[in-house]
Amino acid sequence: MIPPFMLVNKKFVIIGILILALIVGFTVLWFMNREKPPSLKPVTLEYWGINEPESAMNVLIGEYKKSHPNITINYSDRQFDDDLVRYRATLLSRLKETTGPSIFRIHSTWVSKYFSELASSRGELSNASSYKNRFYQIAYDECSSPAGEIYCVPLEYDGLVLLYNLNVFNQAGLQKPVTWEDIRSHAIKLTIRNGDTISRGGLALGTALNVSNSTDVFGLMLAQSGVSIPGGLDTDAAFAALTFYRDFASKDRVWSSSMQNSTLAFSTEKVAMIFAKKADIKKILSINPTLKFGVAEVPQLPGIDGKIKQKDWASLWVEAVSADLDEDQKNAAWDFLNWLSQPDQQKMLFAETLKSDKTGYVYSDKSLKSELKDIPYLFTLAESAPYANTSFITDNSGNDNYSQALKAAIDSGSDPMTDLKVVKAVLSK
Repeated sequence: MIPPFMLVNKKFVIIGILILALIVGFTVLWFMNREKPPSLKPVTLEYWGINEPESAMNVLIGEYKKSHPNITINYSDRQFDDDLVRYRATLLSRLKETTGPSIFRIHSTWVSKYFSELASSRGELSNASSYKNRFYQIAYDECSSPAGEIYCVPLEYDGLVLLYNLNVFNQAGLQKPVTWEDIRSHAIKLTIRNGDTISRGGLALGTALNVSNSTDVFGLMLAQSGVSIPGGLDTDAAFAALTFYRDFASKDRVWSSSMQNSTLAFSTEKVAMIFAKKADIKKILSINPTLKFGVAEVPQLPGIDGKIKQKDWASLWVEAVSADLDEDQKNAAWDFLNWLSQPDQQKMLFAETLKSDKTGYVYSDKSLKSELKDIPYLFTLAESAPYANTSFITDNSGNDNYSQALKAAIDSGSDPMTDLKVVKAVLSK
């Protein structure tokens, strides 16, 4: 007869074996189902960039290769002489022919037209919650499909801010404007005329062809008025927005079509205020490094209750991956982009870029905003990023067929509703 204490011990042994088997089984399942790391076989990726110096990017690629010796990334800055339309056409043609680059920079407004050519993200960048925690909402909105898959990632953020001449404002005893009514009254007060000729404009707005970012500003007005693009372009709200935009030149006469380009005019103190993006600020500082100017978020439109619901405007360039790659290449490409978009690498790229571009840029990672607090024009941009909207009408985005149609409507001077219906037809194609 087996003693009772041995039966008890045998029972514990059996339970222990079962627990051990469960642990081993779950461990095996975890290893089988966890996300596979990038292949260890040699992988070569071609990377096309825009406005990111090769010298800067190659430093980052060199760092990545230290821990990924099997992955070779060949980066080239594809400026195309600032011809973004040609860059877009060349890139799309190459992708359709399956001879395009592995990784490439595109404007976020192209993504919806490129879905069939893009590989959805892998790893951490495929998790919507993680993505939204790291990047601004506009990046998720632009980079995700209707099904929620993510197809691109930003390395930096850009959008509109208002620049104002500090000396001119101080002499007039004015504070930076907050609402559109503020900016209109300031512009009227700051305009100087000699007869019918404007010697100093109050605000570069009202026309299109000589106003940098004119379509962005009008897009901002539409967004703040709740107008969808292009669907709502034939509404009363769109009519009011176009009329208000034109009035700065036609009614208030704070600007005219005979003035020089707005960026150059601000650099030479021929206009008190302009709307600008980061590239405009870079140009202004290169023309007039000692110019003293303030930076404000774009003016807002108060609601019926008098309260302001903030809406700003973005223009995003993002990194994407070709759908033509094999699985090992896709995994490697997205692993690199995830690494590149992390805070430490964003700061490293920023530091390297500063060696050739002293103006810097806004980090795409929200956690890095405080790093920009000593650079007013960048910090103000970062402050506005959570409230950003955008559209394919944004200027300097390679969407010239749309932006040119809108500029023609702004400058036509004809009935606003008639012009807007023409634009809607063009933009709806």
